[in-house]
Amino acid sequence: MILLPFNDMESCEALLAEHAHELAAVLIDPLMSNNNVILPEEGFLQRLREVTHELGMMLILDEIVV
Repeated sequence: MILLPFNDMESCEALLAEHAHELAAVLIDPLMSNNNVILPEEGFLQRLREVTHELGMMLILDEIVV
C-alpha cells in the first residue's frame, strides 16, 4: 500500500509508475468527504483514471461518509 497525495497528479503519476508492479488498484474517496469536503481539481479524477488504465490497475471510487 502507498498513499497518494490528493490533487497532485504529477506526484501520483510518478508514484504509480514506480510501484506499478506492486499495485492492483487505487482506492480513492473522490470528494474527500471524511476530511470536510475537498473537491478534486478539474481533470484530476479523469487523469487518474487514464493513468490507472494505462498501468493496468483498477480505479475504485468509494465515497466515505461518517
